[in-house]
Amino acid sequence: MAEQGQERRRRLVLVAAPFQGHINPLLQLSAVLHSKGFSITIVHTQFNSPDPSNYPEFNFLFIQDGLSDHDVASLDLTAIVLVLNEKCQLPFQECLARLVKEQETRDDGIACVIYDELSYFSEAAARNLKLPSIIFRTSNANTFLARSVIIEMYVQGRIPLADPLSQKAVLEHPPLRERDLPISSFGPMKNFFNLIGNVRDVRRSSAIVYNTMDCLEGSSIAKLQQLCHVPIFAIGPIHMIVPAPSCSLLEEDTDCMSWLDRQAPSSVIYGSEQVESLPDGFRAIVGEQQGRVVKWAPQKEVLAHNAVGGFWSHCGWNSLLESISEGVPLICRPSFGDQKVTARYVSQVWRVGLHLEDELERGEIESVIRRLMADKEGDEMRQRAMNLKEKAELCIRTGGSSSNSLNKHTMRFRHSCRKQEAKDAKKPRMESCSVTADKVLHTDGKDCGLDYANENDGFGSLDENKDYENGSDDDYGNSLW
Repeated sequence: MAEQGQERRRRLVLVAAPFQGHINPLLQLSAVLHSKGFSITIVHTQFNSPDPSNYPEFNFLFIQDGLSDHDVASLDLTAIVLVLNEKCQLPFQECLARLVKEQETRDDGIACVIYDELSYFSEAAARNLKLPSIIFRTSNANTFLARSVIIEMYVQGRIPLADPLSQKAVLEHPPLRERDLPISSFGPMKNFFNLIGNVRDVRRSSAIVYNTMDCLEGSSIAKLQQLCHVPIFAIGPIHMIVPAPSCSLLEEDTDCMSWLDRQAPSSVIYGSEQVESLPDGFRAIVGEQQGRVVKWAPQKEVLAHNAVGGFWSHCGWNSLLESISEGVPLICRPSFGDQKVTARYVSQVWRVGLHLEDELERGEIESVIRRLMADKEGDEMRQRAMNLKEKAELCIRTGGSSSNSLNKHTMRFRHSCRKQEAKDAKKPRMESCSVTADKVLHTDGKDCGLDYANENDGFGSLDENKDYENGSDDDYGNSLW
């Protein structure tokens, strides 16, 4: 037990979703919270599990996921996520119960369970063990709002779309067109609505954390906060806050960095494409002088290199954040999901890139590259990207919006821990979170409203007028942060 007068070091349990674009930000968030004084336990499925040796300061626990070889081979991401949530709840609850029991004799009791929105099975297990939980959303706020629009359109009979490539404007969510909506192309439509219904449902979780920032999505975050009566914290770009090792599921080829060293500033386009999708003979044509092809590049290091002047990207949210964090403009070639939403915002709102669509011809590709790399239009995009880089840096500095949001978020943990320590002599477990749903989204799409009334979020309340950035130990206690 902790000595009298000392606060206990608390543990956070973070539950990942087993996909590259979800694992990276969750481990980056873990590194941030570890730097603030928390012990970290990562719970992950056997499927797509990261290498724990890259994170010796974290405790990794792996649970059975119930995925069959057929499930994995299908590449149906929607079905895989649904299976994971069906099969993982019991193994996770058993794992969490063992962890809770172990912590009873140690000084790092569990403060909270933080789970990826796709691993929503975590909330029930946390609630059953009387632990508060928080949702971590790795996609952007605009994608979440677009999913809400999709449900409205479904109820109105406008989905399925008559033409999936329609240029018709989505009046409920400008600047999106119907073709930009993040409608899944994997499996039956009923599975998609089942998934987004579950992802949207806050259940009894106490807060939502987004890897985004006010300078990109301030108005969308404010709109989301009006719709959801649990606190929302925008704390990104998380990868810029604390350096974290790479957690790539594929081995990164760093040889490309020495090739970049020999190139002129802003003369290289970095392209993120599957090697197998490149045309026959591409390697031979490019050679070693005109380019370099590697199976998997260290993306953050490549984008930070001064030789890189543009990024050909599918426009996943992590890639977008990493690109603008280095002031690199983009050529967007989205494939599915949130990539389509992000690409539209890149080209039409933030204006830091160009959007490529449909079947591509050689002349069109040449024209787009010239516009980005050689024309005045590209110079203007590069300047806007550099402006966003500066704003991102301001967001995470002391007094910045993301820094303040992170501090408010972590103060909730501190407040909870101090309350819990005062109760430990009377109650063996933390009181349950209680968040009631006045209207719950049904997965059949008949009821699209979500209105959550937060009676007692398990963390207590914070004074919105208090300066949490510069507060004293007398205000909050000491040692955790």
